[in-house]
Amino acid sequence: MNSEMRIPNKKIRHHYVWAYYLRRWSSDKVNIWYISRTGKISNDGIKGLAREDNFYKIGFFKEKDVHLVKEIIKNCHVELQKQHVNFFKKFAEIQNLAKIASDITDNKDINDRITSNIFEDYFSSMEKRAIDLINSLNDGKTDYIENKDKYCELCLFVAYQYSRTLRMKRILIDALNTIEDTPHKALLRDFYQRNWWFMCSFFAGNLSYDMATNKSAKIFILNNETDIDFITSDQPVININPDGHKAENIDYYYPLSPKKALLIITSDNNYFNIKKLTKENVCFLNREIALQSYKTIFSINKDGINNNRDYCKVQIVDNLP
Repeated sequence: MNSEMRIPNKKIRHHYVWAYYLRRWSSDKVNIWYISRTGKISNDGIKGLAREDNFYKIGFFKEKDVHLVKEIIKNCHVELQKQHVNFFKKFAEIQNLAKIASDITDNKDINDRITSNIFEDYFSSMEKRAIDLINSLNDGKTDYIENKDKYCELCLFVAYQYSRTLRMKRILIDALNTIEDTPHKALLRDFYQRNWWFMCSFFAGNLSYDMATNKSAKIFILNNETDIDFITSDQPVININPDGHKAENIDYYYPLSPKKALLIITSDNNYFNIKKLTKENVCFLNREIALQSYKTIFSINKDGINNNRDYCKVQIVDNLP
């Protein structure tokens, strides 16, 4: 039998915002209003947006990678350290098997396809499981908040939507620019570039653990009854804590649809009357979404883009350094 027939097609266009999620902002479930790469207000198909070629492709592993992983995770909770190491080794083994298969069959394309597809497929599997979660929250149901196991699932999902984006990769790599040039800095930059799939999972694991174990966390489903719709962006989960990255606690805001949103507050901040949102509250949340976007914002109508485009700094970036 021809082994080539069993190899899935190579997936190059990796989405860092879930297309199913974005459909909530599409009046026809196909097209959505957004700011194009040239700064124009446009209405185009969801499938072509919020994606980056080979974004989650597993890079070639090097001997020093496991050492770097252990260094990166050294300040994590001991159980998280085990999870992070095992997670990395699992995908390293998959890549090793893919390389062996390529060598045996003398078909280098096998390794390329598997390393391109494996983590995109991992996210696709996670998203399929999250359909019930996202629908339940949009219906205003609280089972994913009240049930402990489901809440842990919710925390991991939200943490991934926060950490998996192009904006977060840029922030991570840019942070290296504040460090003095050393051989170690070069090793980290190389590792981040080859293994973004691991770094976003590292952040998601840590953030979800903090969310799930924070006994003072307050979780709300926001109902938007105003005539101003929630917008979202290519950074769909944001931190609305006014102290930003300097704050000890993250306050997660995740718009679920034009009329529903999730708010997980882990600080002592009180932002507004949760039970009755005003237009000013909705405008504040939309402004924060636009300010913390990377390349674009999304809306169910043109007005949502027009009213927030000045807060969105469109960055035309074809390739990360």
